[in-house]
Parts: sequence; structure tokens; C-alpha cells
Amino acid sequence: MLIRLLFLSLASCSQLSLSDAARWFNPVPLCKKACCYQGIRVPLKNSVNLKCPCANWDCQGLNGTHGNLVVTGCAKVVALSPYVVHPGGRGVYPQCCPTLRRGKPSNGPSKRCKGPRRP
Repeated sequence: MLIRLLFLSLASCSQLSLSDAARWFNPVPLCKKACCYQGIRVPLKNSVNLKCPCANWDCQGLNGTHGNLVVTGCAKVVALSPYVVHPGGRGVYPQCCPTLRRGKPSNGPSKRCKGPRRP
């Protein structure tokens, strides 16, 4: 119920595009019972929250040599006045996702990733 209320309140003051919120990487190689992609290992049937990229990676078994890696990232948020998009925080996903705030835009661009890394 709380998630539905939060979603409705965000939708009323912003435009959300959930098309980029989740995507599949099919298949990725398994190494020692884990999905391996871009130097990050995600154990089968587990997930990890990352800081850079700001995303959740979930490893699902496919066969003996490959797995499906489900990547869930931040939804794109566009603010309508009087709200502004505030860059993501310093934590791992979902704390690193941009948020809506009332007020003036922050100074400077949001920080960009230099490549995948674990928290």
C-alpha cells in the first residue's frame, strides 16, 4: 500500500518513464555458480545493489553454463514546477537514484560512473 501511495504521489508531480527501469541481459556466462558480467559476480538466485552503475543486478539460472542477469535501474524522473530533480545520493541502489524535491535546482551536474563497481 505504501509503495502504491508513493508511486501515485510521484506520478502527480512528475513524469515517469519506466521503460528503462528494467532490462535483461541474455545470456551471461556463469563462473563458479554466479552470473559474471563486467567484472562483477552475482551469485545464482541472488541480487546485489550497486552504486555505480546505480542498479540492482539479479542472477537467474538459465542452464549449466549461462544465466539471465536482470538489471533494474532508476526510473527516469522529470519534475514539474514547483519540484526539481535532485541528483542521486551517495548510497547503493535505490538510494543513489535521483529524487524529487521542492525548490531550486542543485548547483552542478550529477556525478557520472567511471565503470561498474560494487558498494
